[in-house]
Amino acid sequence: MSHSNGRILLHTNWATHRREPPLTVDVEPLVQKAIRRQCAVHTIPLLAVGVADDHVHVLIELPAQMSIATALRLIKGGSSGAIAEALERRGLWQRGYYARGVSEASVKAVLEYVLNQRANHASKRTIDAKER
Repeated sequence: MSHSNGRILLHTNWATHRREPPLTVDVEPLVQKAIRRQCAVHTIPLLAVGVADDHVHVLIELPAQMSIATALRLIKGGSSGAIAEALERRGLWQRGYYARGVSEASVKAVLEYVLNQRANHASKRTIDAKER
C-alpha cells in the first residue's frame, strides 16, 4: 500500500499534428475509446474526454506517484496508434500539451466545458487559455 496520496485533478488538452481537423464526429467514439483504454490500462482515473475537430480535452485525476508528463505520454502515445491506424495516417498528435490543475470548486464547470467541446466551438464559447 502506498503512503502517498492526494487528489490532483488535471484539465489537459493537446492538438492534432499541424492542427489538421481529422477528428470528425464519426471518429469521435474511436478517439474517446482509445483515450479511455489508455487511462484504464495505466490506472489514470478519467473523469471526462471531449473531442473537437483538431484537438482533445481530458479531465483526469493524476495518480499521486505519476508526473504530468508521464501521464500524458502514456495517454497520448497509447491512443495515437489506434486512432492513426483507423484514420490511415501517421503522427496524429502534435508535441506538447496544455495542463492545469482544477480545484474541487471548479470541477463541475470544467467537466461541462470538456464534455461540450463541439458545442463550445460551434457557438464560439471557448476559453482561450484552455484552447492553446
